[in-house]
Amino acid sequence: MFQPGSPTSCTRIYACIGGEDILAGRAVGWEEGVVAATMSNGATCEGTFQATRQGGTVSFTCDDGQSAGVNFTLAGNRSSTAIGIGRTDQGRTIHGWTGPALREYFSNTDGGQLPTCGGQSIQPV
Repeated sequence: MFQPGSPTSCTRIYACIGGEDILAGRAVGWEEGVVAATMSNGATCEGTFQATRQGGTVSFTCDDGQSAGVNFTLAGNRSSTAIGIGRTDQGRTIHGWTGPALREYFSNTDGGQLPTCGGQSIQPV
């Protein structure tokens, strides 16, 4: 459950890695915390994040050997959405999103289209 300021706050995370693999999972914490996710190729990933009022960083490692760093910025205080961009250690680009109201955020940006990855729409819950 998303709880601003709480070290147990939890929010969904989504990313597109290399334009083909969807990563979906959760981030737990507030100014710092942990991330856990699964990629569409079956790999599981774990890592940590550090956040400020303007943005922050995420680093994670997956059990298929990939690791990555992502820098994120806040899309606005009202939406509590963060948007990230980064690269894996294999040079694959990462575009990611997190926040408690991603479906609403996507409906108000990019013409209301959900982001796609590998020909599939990313479907936030």
